[in-house]
Amino acid sequence: MFVPRSRLAESLIPIASTVAAAVLYVVTLVPISPVRGGVLTAFVLIVAAAWWFRIPGGIAGGLFAGLYPVTVSSALMDAWLPATTAGRVVQVFALSGLGAVVGLMAELRAHLTTSLKQVEELTETLQTQALTDALTGVANRRSASDRLQAELARAQRASAPLGVALCDIDRFKLVNDTHGHERGDETLRRVAERLGSVLRSQDYQARWGGEEFLVLLPDTDVGGAQRVAERMRGEVEAEVVD
Repeated sequence: MFVPRSRLAESLIPIASTVAAAVLYVVTLVPISPVRGGVLTAFVLIVAAAWWFRIPGGIAGGLFAGLYPVTVSSALMDAWLPATTAGRVVQVFALSGLGAVVGLMAELRAHLTTSLKQVEELTETLQTQALTDALTGVANRRSASDRLQAELARAQRASAPLGVALCDIDRFKLVNDTHGHERGDETLRRVAERLGSVLRSQDYQARWGGEEFLVLLPDTDVGGAQRVAERMRGEVEAEVVD
């Protein structure tokens, strides 16, 4: 399937090619003999067919490009085929057909490039979704487990501190039971936002499970982790869920 185009956009290539090639034809081959008249007639038929059947741009461009050699050199045409109307018409269709094949290859290449790009984008999207908690938008437990192992290994190699905080929402079950799961989901989203507002760009937040959130604080000792934890608690405490 080719990339869809509007009828107007598809008409521009045949129209522009018709004007350009017709002018070139008249300039190089006047006066118009019966042979040249047959060539021009075949040319017009191809243009009309390209427009009517909405030939994709790449194929149409190649098709019309294949006509230009016919309009440029009468001597070259004489060497290829007998100077008869039928011979010229055959040559027009042969050259335009060759150009159409080249255009088809270009169209398929462009389509393949677009398809590969779409596959790459879809793959990236799926990878992101696989590592992200759909409700809160932060990393999920699977992603957090890998990141925790990586941060622990890095801290050990560098002999650097690593702060780890596991945050839990008190009496969260009561929120669900009293106000419903929709209000509970909104609470989780708001808590994730408030926790993230305290963190640095190098810090890491994930939903560990249920109402639990894991926070990793690279290069942060116990005292620093305690201060961050207290700031996060204060942010959550100040948040009001309507």
